[in-house]
Amino acid sequence: MSFQSVKGQTRAAGYLRTALEKNRLPHGLLFLGPQESGQREMTKELAKALFCVKKEGVEGCGECVSCHLVESGNHPDYRIFEPEEDSRVLKVEKIRELIGLSNFKPFQAKAKLFVVDRAESLNEISQNAFLKTLEEPAAHTYFVLICYAAEKLLSTIRSRAQVVHFHALPAANENLEELEKAKLVVWDRVAKGCLANSSAAPVYGVKAPDLSTLTREEASRALEYSIRSLRDTLLMRAGSEDLLGEIQDRLQKEKIARALSEEELVDRMETLAIAKEKIEHSVNLKLALSVLWEDL
Repeated sequence: MSFQSVKGQTRAAGYLRTALEKNRLPHGLLFLGPQESGQREMTKELAKALFCVKKEGVEGCGECVSCHLVESGNHPDYRIFEPEEDSRVLKVEKIRELIGLSNFKPFQAKAKLFVVDRAESLNEISQNAFLKTLEEPAAHTYFVLICYAAEKLLSTIRSRAQVVHFHALPAANENLEELEKAKLVVWDRVAKGCLANSSAAPVYGVKAPDLSTLTREEASRALEYSIRSLRDTLLMRAGSEDLLGEIQDRLQKEKIARALSEEELVDRMETLAIAKEKIEHSVNLKLALSVLWEDL
């Protein structure tokens, strides 16, 4: 097993591998994305990488005692905290238990990994109780917050954890051809909006795409494509040459990079990300999209 074994999450896997290779793994990680996109499986692979006693590279071997204990959920230094089945809230008592355990030395491995699943279920009291521990973790202690709605986390929590993005996985019956068309249509609308709206004036004559034929998951993925494209544009603006894409696509991104400041690009990425999260969490699809086109 490896980070790459978590289906479809190559960017998240690549980030974790690089961080471990450079010995720069943050003590606080925020795995952000839709449900069922592999976050929990990725925490297992991270735990194996941290605890493995036979590894030759940065990833766990999957065969040693430590790796088997992680896989079975029985490793004493790998703990998952989540709301009980009949509750929407992760109780503050659980967070206090986590804080207490984090102050102990590892029981078996050389490090400890604590996972908070559905971190958005933490109320403000619980988040504030956890904040100091996240700010000043004990040596060799790592925390992963799995979150499906980042807006429900305090900004102080978000700012102290490195965000690792997970994207929605395609459904078995997904119409890939329709989705690819939708991705390009949305990006065309976003790109034209950026070029016409660099001074924050209303965008006239740029038609909003019709995504009514898409499922909620497909609409989310269409927006994710534009977020990634704007991220590439931001890197391009910073002088990065390591970008893939067709010549026409690169030319379009270069125009946007010249038209918008770094702050304006980040603002549009955040606007798209907020709309994407709303769509993924049962906000009315048509309403979320209509607000998005107005904001862009």
